[in-house]
Parts: sequence; C-alpha cells; structure tokens
Amino acid sequence: MWLLIHKSGKTYLAPDRATYNTEYGLVELKGGYTKSSTGEEFLVTRPGFVDLWMRIKRGPQIAHWKDLGLIAALTGIGPGSRVLEVGAGSGFSTLFWAHLVGERGRVLSYEKNPKHYALLVENIEKFGFSHLEVLPDDPRKVGVKEKDFDLAFLDVPDPWELVHIVGDSLRPGAFLVSYLPTVEQVKRLEESLDGFTEPAVHEVIHREWKLGGRTRPLSSGILHTAFIVVARKIR
Repeated sequence: MWLLIHKSGKTYLAPDRATYNTEYGLVELKGGYTKSSTGEEFLVTRPGFVDLWMRIKRGPQIAHWKDLGLIAALTGIGPGSRVLEVGAGSGFSTLFWAHLVGERGRVLSYEKNPKHYALLVENIEKFGFSHLEVLPDDPRKVGVKEKDFDLAFLDVPDPWELVHIVGDSLRPGAFLVSYLPTVEQVKRLEESLDGFTEPAVHEVIHREWKLGGRTRPLSSGILHTAFIVVARKIR
C-alpha cells in the first residue's frame, strides 16, 4: 500500500499497483517525489500508523482522538505499559493504546457486542499487533484474570458496575479512566469510586484556524464528545 501526500494536506491511500487516479490527475506509484499527469507534485511513501488508524472502518461512536491524546498525557501511558479496556467498539482507542505501549507492552480489550466485535477483529488484523488481545466477553460476567495493569479505560455507559472488577486488576497507583457523555453518568460513577482518589473531570474542545489573508478561527469545531473522568487506585 502507498500513501500519496499533496501540498494541500490531502492524503490518499493507494493499493500496490502502477498508478492511482486523484482529483489532481494520475500519479505514478513509486517512492519519492513525483508529478501527476496535470503537473501537481506528490510525495509517495509508505503509510504510517496514523494514516491507517484514521481510516479504519467505524461502527459505534468512537472515543475521539482529541480526547485520547489527553488521556495518554494525564496517565503517562507509553512503551511497556499495560492497558485494560472495556468497550472496544470498532477498535479506534484499542489500536491507539497498542501503538503507544509498543511490543513491550500489553493491551487486553473486551467487547461484548457481537456485531462490534466482528468489526473490531477486522480492523485490528490489518495492524498485526502481537501484544494486543481482544475478547468477546463481558467482564461483569467473566471477570478479569490478569493483574498489574497501568490503565483501565472504560468506554461503556455504566462504568460504576465495573469499578471493583477492573480495580482488582490495576496495580496500586494505576489509573482508571471513564469516557462518559453526560453529567448524570459522571456523578453516578463518582459515587462508586471507593478505593480510588477523588476523580478529576476533563472536557476537550477542538477548533482549527483558517490561515492566509484574514487569519481567524473557523466558526465550527469539535465540541463536546465526552467527559473524561480520571481517578487513581489507592487501595
């Protein structure tokens, strides 16, 4: 597979073949700089993680990239970390954790919805992560056998039912993060966090700017997606 990058910032994923047709003309698929049939310059290279990740098939609502970045920063997840996830959906956050922790790390993810699980498996197979395991189970029913996770990420509507189940699998000082769309859910989760610090609640608003001539923020942006609730295990 090839990645084509135009100066406008537009990118294209192309299969392994001789040429690929874009709105800027036909592009020859060989590594390096090349010009299309209309004279537009492209960089042709192999795609990286983010090029493939942002194009996975989506089913249920994802945990947005603007929020995942903050979670990574607040929890310090990185190479060698161990992540437990409940509510993988189509795998957008799952793949993000797997990319961050690397081959020395571990990601264990649960997705009980059969339709979502089938899409999840299809998406993650394209990346070949050997340190990522997904299970079609519900931890409420089967529990979590593994221990010493650094982060439990709960992307489910009722995380208060999972606090003590996943809490037993976290190392002391590890983080529990829940991704919730409403304040009512946040308040109910807060009441269930026995054995954890008082939670911090975050919301990320994203807005791009228009450059050139009259530089200004765009009138639209990515506003509320979810509240990010962060607590640490203290016993």
